[in-house]
Amino acid sequence: MVEQNLRERDFKTEMSEIMANWNPASGPQFLNDALRKTILGMYERQSEISLATVRADGWPQANVVDIWNLGLMLYFQSYEASSKVQNIERDFRVSLTLTPSFKDFGEMQGLTMAARAEKVTDKAEIGDLYHLFLKRLPHMKQFAEYEEDTAYPASGVAVYRLRPEMGCVLDFTKGYGHWDYVQFRADDFEEWEAKYG
Repeated sequence: MVEQNLRERDFKTEMSEIMANWNPASGPQFLNDALRKTILGMYERQSEISLATVRADGWPQANVVDIWNLGLMLYFQSYEASSKVQNIERDFRVSLTLTPSFKDFGEMQGLTMAARAEKVTDKAEIGDLYHLFLKRLPHMKQFAEYEEDTAYPASGVAVYRLRPEMGCVLDFTKGYGHWDYVQFRADDFEEWEAKYG
């Protein structure tokens, strides 16, 4: 998009052009380097997501959780007795949204993803990565447990990784209402695969 003052942009025309070119029947594209960079930038700027799980009665349940990441793989922690953990243990399918703060709607970026929630049972993986969570949220150090210099979640707290499968990447810097429909593949998680795959 040609650089211009965001407040001078004609959002209505931009949206009309996007909707005119939208094909509801078109499938997702595979991730490319530019979209990866956009997603990782949003991960870096936002430490919370809204996570939707499926309750036993079939209704969705949304909770705010704090995240950290290894490449595109997201992690969160929760008490094992929590309702969202119970939901995940019944059904691993989750959806999430993430929207970093913005000052002008022309700068808005965001994510909506369908993901697979996987309980992390490898203590080494948790120990390797938990410091990333504490770096983002230093006040949580008071709840952590330590073995020498390695931090772990408190007793009764489970760690889950979120492996995105499908998603929409919103990026209004490319046009008001612009989105890219993305399908993720195994090699998109190369940082995780190299260490734990």
